[in-house]
Order: sequence, then C-alpha cells, then structure tokens
Amino acid sequence: MIVLKGKDIYGKEREYEFEDEVERIRLAHESLAKINLTPLGKVRKIRKLNLEYNKLKDINLTQLSKCEDFEALHLSENELKKINLQPLSACKKLRWLDVSYNPLNEIDLTPLAECKELKRLGINQVNLKEIDLEPLAESRKLESLSFEDNYIKKVDLKPLEKCTKLRFLSMSFNRIEKIDLAPLANCKELSYLGIGNGKVKIEWEGEKIREEEIPKGMEYYKEKIIEKWKESKK
Repeated sequence: MIVLKGKDIYGKEREYEFEDEVERIRLAHESLAKINLTPLGKVRKIRKLNLEYNKLKDINLTQLSKCEDFEALHLSENELKKINLQPLSACKKLRWLDVSYNPLNEIDLTPLAECKELKRLGINQVNLKEIDLEPLAESRKLESLSFEDNYIKKVDLKPLEKCTKLRFLSMSFNRIEKIDLAPLANCKELSYLGIGNGKVKIEWEGEKIREEEIPKGMEYYKEKIIEKWKESKK
C-alpha cells in the first residue's frame, strides 16, 4: 500500500491510499494545493496520473523517472507557474501530456525528445510568448498538438515534417502574423488545422505538391496556398 499526502486549499491535510500495483491514479477535482508524489517512485507499474482541476502551484515530477511504463500525465486547470519536465525523459512510453490552463509563461519541451511514443500534447492557454517545437522532431507517432490561446507571434513548423501521423494541430487565438505551412505537406492524415483569424499570412516555402495531395485539414487555406505557388513562378 502506498499513501500520497497533500493539502487542500483550506489547509486540510489529505491522504490517498492505493495498492502497490496501481496502474491509474485519478485525483482530479480534489481542491488540492499541494501533493507529494514521492511514493510513486515505488510504483513501477503506474501508467496514468490525473491531477486536473486542482489548485496546485508547483509539482515535483522527479519520481516519475522511475516509472518505466508511465503513459499519461494530466495537469490541466491548475495554478502551476513552472514545471520541470526533465523526469519525463525517462518515460519512454509516454503518450499523452496535458499542461493546459496554467500560468506557466514558459515551458521547455526538450525532455520530450526522448518520448518517441508521444501521441497527444496539450499546451493551451499557458501564457506562452514563444514555442520551440524542435524537441518534437522525432515524435513520429504524434497525432494531436495544441497550443491555443497564448501570445505566440511566430511559429516554425519545420520540426513537424516527420510527424506524418499528425491529425489535429491547433494554434488558434495567438498573435501569429504569418506562417509557413509547407512543413505539413507530408502530414496526409491531418484533418484539422486551426491557425486563427483570416489575418494570418499564409506562406509556402517548400516544394509544391499536387492540389489533391493537400491534407484535408489544410483545405480551408487551399486558395492561399495555391496563390503562393503562383507567386513563386513569377
């Protein structure tokens, strides 16, 4: 038996007991202000941890580096001002990470370069002014990526060239002025692409592809893409 100890927003001590072989822990909507995850270092079979909809201001993920089968971490809707993802670099089976709706201001995705099984990543409304997608360059199983509602002005999608399984990509409600969509040419399964309002200038700096090969998710921007192709011939 392991015991996770924490404290709620009212200052009351909270304890949660789980079997040693527990695979999923859900502590969402518990009004937690603090949680000590140290005991998780002994739970090698844990696969999912859900701490959504709490009031956590900080969290130490160190012990997750010992959880070889860990697959999903949900931290959205908290009050996290910073988060160190380094321990997740040891979680080779990580498939889903969501840190949306936290006042982070910045986040280093570098540790995710080791998470080759990553399929879903959510970084919505965390007050980002910039984002570096390079750590996702080898995330060939990535299916969903969303960093909506931030303050990002510039995004380089080139690191996503090899993410051919990508189906959902949303960067709406940012401050993006222009964006090159050419890196997404090989994302044939892309069914949704959210960029934002019509003021975003669409660029295409890569090789031209046949019109019928334009991914479904990019059809809304098809006319602008073709227009760019025509301009390149002049």
